[in-house]
Amino acid sequence: RYTAVETSIQDHFQVYPNPAGSLLHLQGLHEGPHEYHIYNLHGQAMMHGYNDRAIDVSGLAPGMYYIRMKTENNMFGTVFNKD
Repeated sequence: RYTAVETSIQDHFQVYPNPAGSLLHLQGLHEGPHEYHIYNLHGQAMMHGYNDRAIDVSGLAPGMYYIRMKTENNMFGTVFNKD
């Protein structure tokens, strides 16, 4: 079930830079920290933690990943590339 608030957050949630080097910055989230999960394209969980500003992705191999963010009431995500 989606509400206008969920759509608004999804529309404003961004990660940058893309492609990412060592830090993946998060933008458009309400104050957190928020739970995140990062998956590779095979669906394998690569990272998990809590953050609301930036995530250290330096340990990830170059490639494409999916980040899923969980806030108090919502869950959403986006794809990013790692250099």
